[in-house]
Amino acid sequence: MAIRVLIVDDQPLIRTGIATLLARKPDIEVVGQAANGREALEFVATLDPDVVLMDITMPGLNGLESAAQITQECPRARVIMLSMHLNEQYVSQALRAGAAGYLLKDAAATELEQAVRTVAQGDVYVNQA
Repeated sequence: MAIRVLIVDDQPLIRTGIATLLARKPDIEVVGQAANGREALEFVATLDPDVVLMDITMPGLNGLESAAQITQECPRARVIMLSMHLNEQYVSQALRAGAAGYLLKDAAATELEQAVRTVAQGDVYVNQA
């Protein structure tokens, strides 16, 4: 059974790029893309993803706020926070908000895949940098 992934980022090129990378893997299925936290909440409820890859900084409902709501309302969905910043404060905020992972946007494609698989198995993943 494929790992069902929802990608959430306010930048269409980032969403498309991540979706393209993950779609190449037979054990990962991209079930949707959302442009902001509010859309993410709607999509999580209807698409039932295993993993939500979510940008930490988005206008409106940001990634931290969205992660907290998603993990409370849909505890089966595991959130990986995507960020441009490797900062202990951001990492700890993300984990406190309920995220199961933290990955830098400049990570290699293999690390993205590893993060998705690790979090889908119920473990926590923090960027290797």
